[in-house]
Amino acid sequence: MTFERAALSMPPVVMLAAGIAVVVGAVVGGWLTTAIERLPWEQSPIWPRRRKPGTLEPMPLRGYLPWIGPFLVGGPPDRLRRGLAVELVTGGLFAAFTIVETTAWLAGDPRLGTLNRLAAQLVFDAMLVSVLVVATFIDWEYQIIPSPITDVGMASGLVLGTMFPFVRPEPETAATWTQGLLTGLLGLAVGGGIVLVTRILGGWVFRREAMGLGDLTLLAAIGSFLGWRAAILTFFGSAFVGLGHSLFKILSWLVKKLAGRPTTRRDREMALGPYLALAALLIALNWQWVWNDLARYYFEELGMVWLVVVHGADVPGLVDPRP
Repeated sequence: MTFERAALSMPPVVMLAAGIAVVVGAVVGGWLTTAIERLPWEQSPIWPRRRKPGTLEPMPLRGYLPWIGPFLVGGPPDRLRRGLAVELVTGGLFAAFTIVETTAWLAGDPRLGTLNRLAAQLVFDAMLVSVLVVATFIDWEYQIIPSPITDVGMASGLVLGTMFPFVRPEPETAATWTQGLLTGLLGLAVGGGIVLVTRILGGWVFRREAMGLGDLTLLAAIGSFLGWRAAILTFFGSAFVGLGHSLFKILSWLVKKLAGRPTTRRDREMALGPYLALAALLIALNWQWVWNDLARYYFEELGMVWLVVVHGADVPGLVDPRP
């Protein structure tokens, strides 16, 4: 079930579930804002408790209200705007995944069968969204991805995918805990491995770091959640979703050069994390379309090529019947 198809045919129960998800996502977004503010400075996002924006004072109860809470207690405008953006994005993504999963559940998706399975799927999706939102906002502002958030992402993908082996999309869905763990480990290894190879080749060709370790662990975390096929698609998909920003950065750099103005590191480099996250979210929300209509054929062809390379003429159907 793709997001577009689910959104265009929402029954009332799905609309209600999406509304609840928006509010829950906004509340979670308030906590994610704390993580975004603290993790770049190697501070715990859990303790001490949330504070009023720009102060050391504990956040009063009214500050926990979604969307308007921080504005009621006041603070620096830039921090208030960032907090609102995090809550809006998180709430919107929670609602989007809720629409897709609830619509699939009502349509009789065998993966989701019972209400308990649907709840487990939504928890799995919410954890993926939370990890990607924190990584995106931090990388966009500071061009770093702190290891605690990707460590939590990799661990969550493995643990939740093992406890609930049905939560990953087909064909990554597993039947047993062991299969769920192995699927997550393979996705983690492939996701991290792609970036590692790119780092090595980029360093050899360009004599500089091509991708950061944060990008490596972020794609590994995405692979642990969605599986190895989605990790590969995310890696290549990020190039497309980031194309517009890349062209803008190049034009801005050229304009500064031609005008004789100084350029900075931010003019020459861009954070990849937000585009890995965006690609992963788009792929996860539209997986049926991405897999069935776009990716399946190419993966099957690559699998056949691999069989030929490994087994050669022993592959059934490839032996020349002529004498």
